[in-house]
Amino acid sequence: MFSIIKRSNETKTVTIDFTPDIVGGETISSVEATITNVVTGAAVVGVASGEAFSGLEASVQIAGGTLGETYELLLGVTTSSSNYYSEPMYISISDDIKELYTVNELKTSLGLIDTSKDAVLLNLIRAASAYVESYTGRSFFMKTYTDTYYLDDPCNTLMLDKFPVDNITSVLIDGITLDASTGGVINYKIDPNGALTRVDGGRFGIGAVPNVITYTAGFVTAPEDIRNVVKKIATAEYVRREREGILSESMGSYELVFGANFSAIKDPLITSTLNLYRRRNF
Repeated sequence: MFSIIKRSNETKTVTIDFTPDIVGGETISSVEATITNVVTGAAVVGVASGEAFSGLEASVQIAGGTLGETYELLLGVTTSSSNYYSEPMYISISDDIKELYTVNELKTSLGLIDTSKDAVLLNLIRAASAYVESYTGRSFFMKTYTDTYYLDDPCNTLMLDKFPVDNITSVLIDGITLDASTGGVINYKIDPNGALTRVDGGRFGIGAVPNVITYTAGFVTAPEDIRNVVKKIATAEYVRREREGILSESMGSYELVFGANFSAIKDPLITSTLNLYRRRNF
């Protein structure tokens, strides 16, 4: 499933190409979009509007949304033969959107000189970056996280959700802070892959009071193989759009077109690279 990131105060037009699904000369006769909250399953109103279609592409405008929430968009079409086809997509509302590749780097790779395609390239890089972070279930930038663990059985090791871990900020067990050391004796250790281990002979707490770990994790600079994945996805989509003559279309805040020709995602080398970084409990 594709994933995109949208700032809380912007409007995006999302277009999905149904060419791979619709066969036999059918045409689209109507479009319907529904949005639900992925956590509660509740329908979300007022976020999707302006459903439309052109040829075998259907589109919808996405506006607003609650910061920090993730929605599932289901864009469905009914054809001239009364067949129904739909495609789902995750939409995360975040004001912290970062790109894993730069416009200038992509322009150099594509041999572009002027700035006329800069907005298009930025949109494609952001779409590819969002896909990579959605697939792997992680951010590739250094961030602070707080993990909460309710345990039924005592243990001396917790596997933190994000990695590589740079630093532990605080460890709360039964509501009490466990310092990194006491009287010069180390209480816990952390390895870069996220294993937090108590070495003071104690155990993490069990029952109704959680263990709460605050820490920083991520990369100062995104790994080069991940950057290359973003480059490859964005390049493939740019070439497709150029070939089909749609680069000159207005893209609004950031219009994203996904379809069968977003083909770099199907590249086994891309999949194998992303699997190396996939979140362990994804």
